[in-house]
Amino acid sequence: MNHEDVMKEVFHLANKGIGKVNPNPLVGAILIKDDEIIGKGYHKEYKKEHAEENAIKDAIKRGNKDKIKNSSIYVNLEPCSHFGNRPPCVHLIKKYEIKKVYISNIDENELVNKKGIEFLKENNIEVYTGILEEEGKKINEIHNYFIKNKRPFIVLKSAFSIDGKIQTYTNDSKWISNELSRKKVHEYRNLYMGILTTANTIKIDDPYLNVRHVKKIRNPIKIILDPKDEINQNYNIFKEGQNIIIKPFNNKYNNLKNTKVINMKLVNKKFDLDEVLKKLGELKIDSIMVEAGGNLVWNLINKNLINKYLFFIAPKIIGGKDSKTFVEGSGFLKVDNALNLEFEKVLNLEGDLFVEAYNKKL
Repeated sequence: MNHEDVMKEVFHLANKGIGKVNPNPLVGAILIKDDEIIGKGYHKEYKKEHAEENAIKDAIKRGNKDKIKNSSIYVNLEPCSHFGNRPPCVHLIKKYEIKKVYISNIDENELVNKKGIEFLKENNIEVYTGILEEEGKKINEIHNYFIKNKRPFIVLKSAFSIDGKIQTYTNDSKWISNELSRKKVHEYRNLYMGILTTANTIKIDDPYLNVRHVKKIRNPIKIILDPKDEINQNYNIFKEGQNIIIKPFNNKYNNLKNTKVINMKLVNKKFDLDEVLKKLGELKIDSIMVEAGGNLVWNLINKNLINKYLFFIAPKIIGGKDSKTFVEGSGFLKVDNALNLEFEKVLNLEGDLFVEAYNKKL
């Protein structure tokens, strides 16, 4: 069988774990013997069986237990070699006498990095790496960034008019983008562990920040920056799901429903975003989608903290010097200093323009 074709099917399996396994990576596995697929599996849920284990169980369930010996296993990520929530997958591979292991990516987690491969080779198991390596890295871009930086992978979502406005001067913003664009926003909410916004956005829009309009995998954790201690139990965010509210010390509302309150000091009346992200990383929140006003967006851009951008651009002109733009703040002094993005995807969503782009500096 063609190695790349098999690995593409492994990627498909791995992606079935989206929204369910964070902060673990997305992993799929396929067992093959004599050009026949004898078992498939993927990591389905955080702290539950890994992909290799599920592929072996599937082979046994199919009546292929005797075929596992001297078979080949394809995985998109280096099999783990340490004891965590599950036993090491390399021990399973050895136990069932699998002969060859085909891998897309080496795991950048220092607990695994090349150690799994070394264990396999030491036990006379053939290892082949780098199959569709770049495609494999894209699947686990969140995991790879989080493991290396110990803070969340940040995605900015912004819907604005073609002249860059997110609100009129009267704070009216519903709806700038069309229904299909809003549906796509909810598809992306399924992908990330948290949504970051501000108390000001909660006060103006009173959003739910949950997943609707599409099949729900999970609701993201709502993370609210509340430097003036303004958020109380009356807002829609408290009606469903979990919240993290970051407030100054000695705040008034420590007993909010389904909410973890984090107290942090203010610096010039603002929270230190690096400290916020460090704290969220300690809570094992590996990814965040930002849905907020232009001031927070600028502060994140200015500190070069946004990895990925999702723009929904409506064919509307709002105008007005007092209307809000999707980036506020002081801005860069020179064009040469501007942040350059790399477009990954551009789509026409029934008139709206959707752009998915990456920060070339991260």
